[in-house]
Amino acid sequence: MNPYWQSWISANWSALSAGQKLRVPSWLPHPSRSGLERPPLAEPVGQAEDWVVSYMDGSRIHVHEYSNGSMIVHRDETDPKRGPMEAMWHWLTESTSGKTTLAVAGIIVAAKAVSALSDED
Repeated sequence: MNPYWQSWISANWSALSAGQKLRVPSWLPHPSRSGLERPPLAEPVGQAEDWVVSYMDGSRIHVHEYSNGSMIVHRDETDPKRGPMEAMWHWLTESTSGKTTLAVAGIIVAAKAVSALSDED
């Protein structure tokens, strides 16, 4: 990875680890020229492009690039590139569509449990 990106990420690691989303400063080189890769899949949230880089701790840095050239970076706690279980966990816990699916599944399970309990009466 580009040393400017490495330095900036290191300086902001605490904020990124705390879940903050940060604006990428304009002086950083474009992610495509800095060792970040396009992920095979990304949930659309208004961005035009996505860029990622994996970290040894199992997380990854994820950059959303918007059509106006601005970029926002956040840290994904789980890097889906690590394997199918990690990809599923990342989707369920870190994406809007996954969290929604998990919530709906929880409601269905709870409704079935309540129904089963009321059938016993």
